[in-house]
Amino acid sequence: MKSIIKACVMSAIPFMLFSADISVEGTYTTSFQSSSAKTFSGNLQAKGGGTFEGDIIAPWNGKPETYAGSLTLNGSSISGKFVLTRQRRTFSFSGDASAGSFKGDAIENGKTVGKLDMRLSGMEDGTSGGVDYAVLTAGAVSANTGIKKETVEGFFKDKRADRNDIISACAAAEVSGGDAAELFKKRQKVNINYEFLRDLGFDKEQKAKFEELVGKIRKEIEEEKNKK
Repeated sequence: MKSIIKACVMSAIPFMLFSADISVEGTYTTSFQSSSAKTFSGNLQAKGGGTFEGDIIAPWNGKPETYAGSLTLNGSSISGKFVLTRQRRTFSFSGDASAGSFKGDAIENGKTVGKLDMRLSGMEDGTSGGVDYAVLTAGAVSANTGIKKETVEGFFKDKRADRNDIISACAAAEVSGGDAAELFKKRQKVNINYEFLRDLGFDKEQKAKFEELVGKIRKEIEEEKNKK
C-alpha cells in the first residue's frame, strides 16, 4: 500500500526565519482509518544545500510508525518525501518555500483518499519561539523513562545537539537498557532513526517499543508546549 500526500501552501512564514534545523508537525486523515485526525511530528537536520533530513512519527491503525525522509528548499519551492521504513507507504509534498503551513491531499493509486495539514517551524539551540525545549524534553523523557532530567538537559549543552537525536537516544536506552550518553553519541553519527536502530541490531519488538516511546515523548512535549 502506498499513500502519497501532496501539499499546497495556505499561509506564510518567511523561509529566512528557519534556523539550522526545522521541525515538522501536522495532522492527516484518510479513508482507511477513522475520521478523526491523526497527528505526526518530527525534527529535520540541515544537511546543506537547502536539504533537511530526518524522521517523522505518524500513527497508522493505532500504532506509531517511523517515516524516514527529507525535504529540499530550492528558491521559492519546497518539496520532500517521507517513506515508511518498511517501504509500504509514502508521504510526499511540494509547495512554496515562503510558507510554513500546508494543506494537501493523500493520494492512493491516483485517487484522493485523505487530507493533510502540515507545518514547518525553525528550531535553534533547544529554544524556539520562546519555548525552552531542553526543559520540555527533559520533563517528557524523565516521565516516560528512568533517565533523569539533569542528564537530558546536559545533552542540550552539546553545540551539535539535536532534539530528535536526544529523544531517540533516550528511547533506545530505555528499550535496550543501554547508556543514554553513549547512545546519544551513536545517534549523532547517523542521519535517521532507521540507520540508528539498524546499527543497534534492534529486533521487530524492540523497534515497536522504541517507536511507541518516541511517539509518547514527542506528544507530551507538544502538549506541554501548548500549555505555555
